[in-house]
This record gives sequence, structure tokens and C-alpha cells, in this order.
Amino acid sequence: MKEKKNSTGIILAGGLSTRMNGTDKGLLTINGKPIIEILIGILKPVTDELIIIANNGSYNYLGLKVCNDLKKDIGPMGGIYTGLTHSSSEINIVVACDMPGITRPFLNFLIREFQSGNYEAIVPAYKRELQPMSAAYNKSILPLVNEFIEKKKYSMKDVIRNCQHKIITIEDHPEFLGEDLFRNVNTEKDYKLLSENKNEK
Repeated sequence: MKEKKNSTGIILAGGLSTRMNGTDKGLLTINGKPIIEILIGILKPVTDELIIIANNGSYNYLGLKVCNDLKKDIGPMGGIYTGLTHSSSEINIVVACDMPGITRPFLNFLIREFQSGNYEAIVPAYKRELQPMSAAYNKSILPLVNEFIEKKKYSMKDVIRNCQHKIITIEDHPEFLGEDLFRNVNTEKDYKLLSENKNEK
């Protein structure tokens, strides 16, 4: 019998990238390496399997499980629904494909917090804003996510408020708080700033 997985990494790469003129953000490079590969390198040591949510064949070269959105055109919630559906784990670490500043110590911290209690979601907050695209979710919230989708309510923040969750105020954990931790690449300007910052380090 195949050993039950303890944790799965879910990389959300199914967005339309409209503010990047359709450019696949996960394939943008930082120091010559695609962001998707940077994230895989961070996630692989802390998870037992990796799933990429994408709606094209751009990531097939990685040799990982790539899944099309089961619920299309509803934003990140559709990707999370798809990832949880395909996951074989109770603990699921969700990361957006345009957030290369996520760190391995931070993800290990999320997993430890998840294991410390009977939680369905561990979600960081930075400057009082929840960060649902860099959070840990129990597969058990899948019916709740589907319920919100059926109601055409597509905010993960609403799902979080309606499940057993814990909010981690990142300002209380300065050991993880770098200026790039939650910085994402939404526009060409964001990409330029992040690239310049990474190249300086």
C-alpha cells in the first residue's frame, strides 16, 4: 500500500496574467531561473508531493503533476479547489506562482503551526491583510470551498472566516519577515523591481 502523504505543495499558475500582457508569470526569470523552478526548489524539501495548477502546457517540462482548473474563470479559489481535489494530503501548502520571495523556513513554520492544533487553515497576515495565496489548508475544507463556489462567492477570505482557522501576524515573527516575502509579480513594473532587488543580493 502506498504510504499516505503528509503534505502537498500546490502552486497556483492558472491565472490569465492580464496585467502582464498575457506573459506566463511563473516562467519569468529571476537571476536566470524561472520563478516556477525557484518555488519548486523551496517547496520540494518541505512537502511530499507537488501539484501545479495551470491551464496550458507550459509547465509539463517539469515532470510534475499539472492539473487544469476544475472550476474555471473564478480566480485563485478555482485553483485551490482543484489542488485540494487532486491532493493526497491533509496538509496543503498553497503558493502563487508569482511569489518567489516565499522562504523554506516560513513554510516549515506554517506546517508546524498547522500540526499544533485542530486547524483547517493557517493564514499569514501582513499589514493587517490576509495572505491566502501563501497559506496552509486542510483538505477537509474542500466541501466548504465548493459551497462558496456554488454560491458564486469567490473570495478565499470568506472561506477562511468560515472554517477553523488561525491567523499568523507576520510582524510578530520578524525572523521570517523580509521585504520580498509576500511581494508578487502582477505587472512589468513589479517584475523589474523584484528582479533588481534579487540581483542586488
